[in-house]
Amino acid sequence: MAKGGKRGHPVQVRFPENIDLICELTATGWSVRQIAAQLKCDPAAIRQWRREDGVFAEKFHLAKQEQMYWFAEEIIEISDNGSNDWMHRELEAGGIETIPDIEHLNRSRMRIDTRKWLMAKMAPRWFGDRVEHTHTGTVDVVQSVEDRRKRARAIIDAAFEDVTQHGQIEDASSEAIDALDGEN
Repeated sequence: MAKGGKRGHPVQVRFPENIDLICELTATGWSVRQIAAQLKCDPAAIRQWRREDGVFAEKFHLAKQEQMYWFAEEIIEISDNGSNDWMHRELEAGGIETIPDIEHLNRSRMRIDTRKWLMAKMAPRWFGDRVEHTHTGTVDVVQSVEDRRKRARAIIDAAFEDVTQHGQIEDASSEAIDALDGEN
């Protein structure tokens, strides 16, 4: 319940018919604040109701998805409507000059950008910027393991030669073990 009636009395909004009204208004671009003002209640009452009522939450979620398509249609309408893009200015010489109405153009751009931003944040899968990750290099794990084995074999072979010639095996065997572990 929310306050909003006479003398601070709570206004009851949790009626089944309000679910349909709230969802319909949401789907057609209304904010929760605007809907709360229409119902003469606190926006927090609507949000709390949504959190506590699973049926309302599901219907509201679907309405928010529909709202994204409403915004997409509004973007097209705003873009295509050029009725106030130009204004006429009287010249000192008595003629009339047609110039772009920069304030109106900037306002239209802001309205479009705001809707696009909301759509991208609320439904990024459909309306967000697509980020493509492309891997161009190769990972050749088999080759690096094979290289380590060849290197270890060469060290072992060199150690075997040292043992047969000089009788020293400790330094060569530790180098072979390090090569197999990938430390060198």
